[in-house]
Amino acid sequence: MKDFDEILLRRGHYLMLHLPCNKDGNYSPLIYVCMFFESGEKGEQTARKYAEEVISNGGVPVFPFQMYKAIFPETNRLMVSFIQSMALRILKECDEVWVFGDRLSGFMMDEISLATAFDIPVRYVNGLKEKEDSADE
Repeated sequence: MKDFDEILLRRGHYLMLHLPCNKDGNYSPLIYVCMFFESGEKGEQTARKYAEEVISNGGVPVFPFQMYKAIFPETNRLMVSFIQSMALRILKECDEVWVFGDRLSGFMMDEISLATAFDIPVRYVNGLKEKEDSADE
């Protein structure tokens, strides 16, 4: 058993050396992707596009709502609330929140509020923040 533990330890060290890193050599930040949820192929294409943007900027995209919806496709209210609570728990562990798209849902506002409450930086992508700012003028 000791040999097995040593193998696992060595493998863990190897994997730690090969985790995604940004240009500075630091671990890539976990980026929580806040987006308007769409089911089906269109939603998958949109999520893929947003993931590519996060990755191209050195981050690791996190899509908890899409992940849980794939596992639990039921759409009853209780399941949606359960998925939302799990997604918000994951958000607390992320380094940043990126808000994509040009519209906000109520749950997206919850995600942004929680990030703000925990001092997690929020970045608006695709012009949503600019639209809000111009509406205030």
